[in-house]
Amino acid sequence: MEWLIRQYEQFTSAYLTGWDWLIILFYCIGITLLGLAFKEKASGNIQNYFLSGRKLTWWLAGTSLVATSFASDTPLLISGFVREEGISGNWKWWFMAMASVGSLFFFARLWRRAHILTDLEFIELRYGKGLASLLRGYKAILLGVLFNCYALGAWPLKGLTKVLDVVTGWQSLSSIIFCSVLALIYSLFAGLWGVVATDFVQFILAMIGSLVLAFYSLNAVGWWSGLHQGLLDTQKFSILPQHTSGDFWNSPFTLFLMLVFIQWWSRGLEGDGIAVQRISACKNEKESFFAMLWFNIAHYALRPWPWIIVGLCSLVLLPQVTNQAGIVDHEMAYPTMIVTLLPVGVRGLIIAAFFAAFMSTVDTHLNWGSSYLVNDLYARFIKKDATASHYVFVSRIVTFLLLVGAAIVSMMTESIKDAFFLTLELFAGVGLLGTARWFWWRVNVWSEIVGMISSGFFALFLSEKIGLLLGWTSVIDGKIIVPMTPSVIINVVGTTFIWVLVTLLTKPAPEENLIAFYKKVRPFSLGWKPIVKIVGEVEKEDNFLVQLWGWVCGVTFILSTTLMIGKFVLGFWMKGFIFLLITTLSLYFLVKAISRLKWRES
Repeated sequence: MEWLIRQYEQFTSAYLTGWDWLIILFYCIGITLLGLAFKEKASGNIQNYFLSGRKLTWWLAGTSLVATSFASDTPLLISGFVREEGISGNWKWWFMAMASVGSLFFFARLWRRAHILTDLEFIELRYGKGLASLLRGYKAILLGVLFNCYALGAWPLKGLTKVLDVVTGWQSLSSIIFCSVLALIYSLFAGLWGVVATDFVQFILAMIGSLVLAFYSLNAVGWWSGLHQGLLDTQKFSILPQHTSGDFWNSPFTLFLMLVFIQWWSRGLEGDGIAVQRISACKNEKESFFAMLWFNIAHYALRPWPWIIVGLCSLVLLPQVTNQAGIVDHEMAYPTMIVTLLPVGVRGLIIAAFFAAFMSTVDTHLNWGSSYLVNDLYARFIKKDATASHYVFVSRIVTFLLLVGAAIVSMMTESIKDAFFLTLELFAGVGLLGTARWFWWRVNVWSEIVGMISSGFFALFLSEKIGLLLGWTSVIDGKIIVPMTPSVIINVVGTTFIWVLVTLLTKPAPEENLIAFYKKVRPFSLGWKPIVKIVGEVEKEDNFLVQLWGWVCGVTFILSTTLMIGKFVLGFWMKGFIFLLITTLSLYFLVKAISRLKWRES
């Protein structure tokens, strides 16, 4: 009873009024009912629960992917980058467009041809049984439990609790409980059908909320003239990071060079498990390709500018923002702008938009994580011959447990940015291996095992030792730190050397597996010459140069569109028209490249 009284007192003294809470309540009830409307479609079997019966269209699958990447933490993270480094700070994630478009041209159709429920099924499809089966089960636990709970807790849950801490005055524990229960209600029953349907609505609402706050922010600083005048003596509008003299490895420009020349390919081109799930759920290869294309356009070009605008305006209105402990926390600027600028009713809309962003990410992670644990662990090793309804029931139990784990992680996480960079470093060494296993027949299960162990070991231990030996370190708050740039380089070089050496010293996967994989997936034949000789005549494959040209045009189109929109919305008209010309030309050649691709319709 005392706990309820304290929550009520915080509720009534917070920045939100009854009208705000009415809007939030209306959203919560509406989106929950929409998700639950798909309960029957999700209940048939795990193909329906996790893949929507493989019936998704490109626009629904692509929008769901964008909504998933638009979490409650994302506006805080991006506006925080802008406050610290200006627009150029966004290259910390813009660089991923190079890999994401690579996934579009080189992997989207291959994943769809594999016809698997999760990307972990690929392990046995590619390498056979035995040790590969154990690796599949181990990765189901590693990614389904450890990484998934970390990703949920450190990003969307932490992001929304930061917003609610400012706007409602709730303590973190109260915020986490409220958010967790909210996300669980329909995620538990709706399956992927409910996830993608609600994601579509949530993405629209989340974008509306972002645009509304950007409008009020610009109005508060005096629109473009006030914004430019307020940031006149800064480099916040610069597209490229500035080089800082005296410390090469900690320079933002050095980090930029590492990201665009090394990190994008070293983190892998094949796509993550969530993207693979949406690709596998599409009707055919063509739908999966255009789902990924729409995702890239919306993710990089359309989403970020409202957050960037808020970040820039916050520098004029709120030069310094601290958390409850009095420590400078740039991630708190975004929610502070909400309570500072928005009137009654509009605040409720914005918080509902944050709930939408939060739920669109959490529902995906819960569904995706439980697909690993049910399909790749429980059904594969523990109970192989259960009924379809039994597996759906277990999926719902696992969904609940994953959210409990994510809530625990959220209470232990302080910084969204630190969590973001930790994941970049942990997986820096295995991206090239993930690409090579499709295009080089010699890669085997030992390559994956050794590569995975090496990358984690370099990231957590060896990078610091080697950095100390070479003098690539700095001291921050009394701690010896290896900057991200040399840390990633050490990881990539060391891990790649180890897994390539192990690949050459061990036997390839069984020949029958390699033949079956090649016939089913049809990767480029260049790295599969010994298998092609055995298989003989097969259907004509795509021209590699066409796909490579499509990738170049795609990356140019995505990044030029992103910068074009930014220049126009910030009032830099001449530069905006230059990027418009580049965007138009790259789009023309991109369409030409896509028209030359071949599709399997089933």
